[in-house]
Amino acid sequence: ANPTAAVPTNTTAALGSGLGGQFWETDTLAANTDGIICSYQVPAATSAIPGKALYITSVKVSAFVQVALTGGGYNAVIGIAHGHTAVSLATTEAAAAKAPRRLVLGDYAVASGAAVTTKLADFVVPFDPPLCVQPGEFVAVFKKKVGTAPSAGVIAHSITFNGYRA
Repeated sequence: ANPTAAVPTNTTAALGSGLGGQFWETDTLAANTDGIICSYQVPAATSAIPGKALYITSVKVSAFVQVALTGGGYNAVIGIAHGHTAVSLATTEAAAAKAPRRLVLGDYAVASGAAVTTKLADFVVPFDPPLCVQPGEFVAVFKKKVGTAPSAGVIAHSITFNGYRA
């Protein structure tokens, strides 16, 4: 089944949780706000299972217009946040909390009123050395608009992570 579209936020995984997959974004989040496209928490250690770090060696991001946009016209900046101890990208550094470390993966232009099936992005970003996310920490792909947010429309994102646990 296709995902259900939702407006992303910078504090929850409104589009869905998981280490990659398909995520449909109702493209109305205000410009200049980080919106979480996907988020995943590396499992913490338990009494029965030792914790293992996640090493991300690359990430692939693809996007297209799934429902035509009304208005808009912006540049999308796609990034990865990792190492934070809460799902929120607004988490601040403190004695018992870690703020997200952010890297830009790429950007693409979205035309005002973009039509259905308009291809927006397709890029792969390798990490050498790999990004390390410790047990209990989060990794998230996020998007920020620079320009004008549309008043309606849906962007379909496909995200693939490559890596290993050790």
